[in-house]
Amino acid sequence: MRKRLIVVGNAPRPRHIWQRMTPARFGRKIDAFDVVVRCNEIKNRNKPWIGERTDVLFVRAEGSPAHRMSQPGGMAIPPSMRPGRVIFSCDESSRGLYPPNPDDPHDGLIFREAILESGGLTGLPVATLSASEIRSVIGLLAEASGGTPTIPSMGLLAIHHVTTAPEFTDFEVWIAGFKWRGWIGHNWEGERAIIEKWRKERRLRFL
Repeated sequence: MRKRLIVVGNAPRPRHIWQRMTPARFGRKIDAFDVVVRCNEIKNRNKPWIGERTDVLFVRAEGSPAHRMSQPGGMAIPPSMRPGRVIFSCDESSRGLYPPNPDDPHDGLIFREAILESGGLTGLPVATLSASEIRSVIGLLAEASGGTPTIPSMGLLAIHHVTTAPEFTDFEVWIAGFKWRGWIGHNWEGERAIIEKWRKERRLRFL
């Protein structure tokens, strides 16, 4: 039997959990996975439907979202949800790979160390998405939006990584907590189309 991995997004409470199960039971189903992956500052923390475990945390290291997370208390992760390791979206060597955001006063600035300190994550194993993976995801989104490069969400980057990285080859990948809407700079329609395509190809399943 294959091991199971779930990527948990930061969307508000899914409506269907009230129809199929209680929020607490939904959270227990998430915690029962072999690997639980989350993104950024883990919104909805302490809510029963998101579970309590985190094994891998994907974090945007650049721009205003990263600046927000780097502030004192910006990554107030509960001790029970402290990840085993962190994967950042970029570092100094990959600066400039993402499409620029002229409306972001912190565009291009990297906040990795401050984020680790803010979240009490200093000392954890840390990795960075490769330049080739970043370009691949940006290319997929460009194809989905008529050739226009857009900044991928951290959720899409995390899902792409766990469905393509060799270390997760033996895992059955699931996702929960995604509604594909939010900041207007992300191509949510394109991201939703990519995820639906991967679902049909059985690269992932929805909880």
